Amino acid sequence: MNEKPENPFASPATVAAKEYREFYVLDHEIATRENFQLLVAAILVVLFSTIWGSFAFYTSATLSGEWIGNALLAFMTFSCVATVMNHWMRARRGWQRFPLVIDVDGIHGKFEEGGDWKPRRFRWNEVVSVKFVPRNRMVVSTLDGAAHTADLSLVRSGKWHQLRETLKFYSDSMAKRAADSQADASA
Repeated sequence: MNEKPENPFASPATVAAKEYREFYVLDHEIATRENFQLLVAAILVVLFSTIWGSFAFYTSATLSGEWIGNALLAFMTFSCVATVMNHWMRARRGWQRFPLVIDVDGIHGKFEEGGDWKPRRFRWNEVVSVKFVPRNRMVVSTLDGAAHTADLSLVRSGKWHQLRETLKFYSDSMAKRAADSQADASA
């Protein structure tokens, strides 16, 4: 029997539908992004502090009372210093709390256990449910009744749709397999 292969371009609906079968956020991806932003903020610190220093030197020599300019440059310098510290902390958190991979094998990532972030792997047959909770957390409930929390706060906004679609794909395929196994058991 010689069957024709399916034409993937036959239906616009199937062409437009995008199946996400894999989702990943790697630790070096987050750390690289945060370190780049840290570098930009550090350059701005050097720039603003140099301008502020020269401006303060010239205005103190003339005693003209340019305190608004000094205050503005001081505020900009210190806010860039705070930004440098913030991105340094976020890069460190990225190394601690990631990678997170969702694929055909299951969910693999670092999950919170007693304040520490431990790497764990859950196969799809162990997972009961996956929920999103406030403060950008994902809770994976397993067959043994335990709930494991993954931190998603450093995931960039462009990846949230892919994460939801990947979980939807695997939940739909798990529901279909469960229905098929129940049909086989009843037959």
